[in-house]
Amino acid sequence: MKGTILDYSIQTSEGIISGDDNNRYKFSGSEWKASDAPARGQRIDFDITAGRATGVYRELNQTVLESKTTQPSVIDFSDLSPYYQEEFKKILESGETYKGKWNWAAFLFGGFWAMTKQLWLSLAICFVAGLGTGGVAWFVYWFIYGIRGNFIYYTLHTKKKHLWA
Repeated sequence: MKGTILDYSIQTSEGIISGDDNNRYKFSGSEWKASDAPARGQRIDFDITAGRATGVYRELNQTVLESKTTQPSVIDFSDLSPYYQEEFKKILESGETYKGKWNWAAFLFGGFWAMTKQLWLSLAICFVAGLGTGGVAWFVYWFIYGIRGNFIYYTLHTKKKHLWA
């Protein structure tokens, strides 16, 4: 069964799901199968046992981005390659404390990689800094792309915000 989390209380470790069958199901936090706490608005997949939701999993290919001021919005990573889908989900689920693993493509192809991802701000700064330093900054940016490329791309993809590094 699939559905949406209507509410979840950390204090009582109980929640309510609105199933796609138009019924509501209670669930216990012990049935939640993800590393982070359930959040209102998350699309989920679950089983039903004795009228309660069991084995509650986050729906694949969709992750919820919580906001304090607006309703949660669903971010769809299905347009990305499996590598970026996995990395972006890890970044999002960690609350952006995880910045992504080393990206060999970004390191080896630097500016060309940034161009294919439409990372125009960091590419422009890399280019100008390289001109000003006789090319030294270009090599520095290759390492920056290797180390932080996944997070820079994630920020553009999910928040439509350009990062310089």
